[in-house]
Amino acid sequence: MNVCRLFIGLALPDGVSRRLAARMERLAGRLPFARWTHPADLHVTLLFLGETPAGRVEEVSRMVRETAAGAAPFTLELTEPGTFGPPSAPRVLWCGVAERSGTAEGEADRPAQGALSALHAALCARAEAAGFPRDPRPFRPHVTLARAGNAACGPAAVAAAWREAVAAEEGAAHGAPAGTAAASRGPLRSADAGSLPPGPSGLLVWRADRLTLFRSHLGRRPSYERLSEYRFGR
Repeated sequence: MNVCRLFIGLALPDGVSRRLAARMERLAGRLPFARWTHPADLHVTLLFLGETPAGRVEEVSRMVRETAAGAAPFTLELTEPGTFGPPSAPRVLWCGVAERSGTAEGEADRPAQGALSALHAALCARAEAAGFPRDPRPFRPHVTLARAGNAACGPAAVAAAWREAVAAEEGAAHGAPAGTAAASRGPLRSADAGSLPPGPSGLLVWRADRLTLFRSHLGRRPSYERLSEYRFGR
């Protein structure tokens, strides 16, 4: 049977992906994870469907389109990183995702609750009604940065490497002296974050306004193909 490995998620805007990828380059110099995510593959997974008959792709696309039609745009930010798995051998390095109230231009700085979780719940309900098994794991929105770490990739090392990467980026943004590590990448523009400015302490902020149906190709880089994409309808 011809099958496709499918999942539904939020693709990061190009500018946010570039900024995050630059941080990942710096992190890779400090954290010896075996596999780092390709910049084109950076995303937030909302629902993993797994191996799906190719004949159902159109049905799944319709499910994604109908869910997107009932959603309204909302603001997200990337927060500090963390890991899954034991500290001595973390399986995954990830960057946290949080909702914000107000607009991405900083009109409000209070955490918003519900939009992302509601979108996940709506997708789960439609998928379950279509016969897909429910994922028993709790929903923990994140962006996967790397996989397969070792004892040198523990929480303290991750936190220190992240602070250093953010400091280097902020130094570049403020015109660090020529020859410094921060200046080597050149000045950063607000447009590089998807036309939205970074939040406090180097947080990257963007407006989520569409759902994407992805197909995963194991053993390929980049690994994820965007099969269809639908803007929110409200």
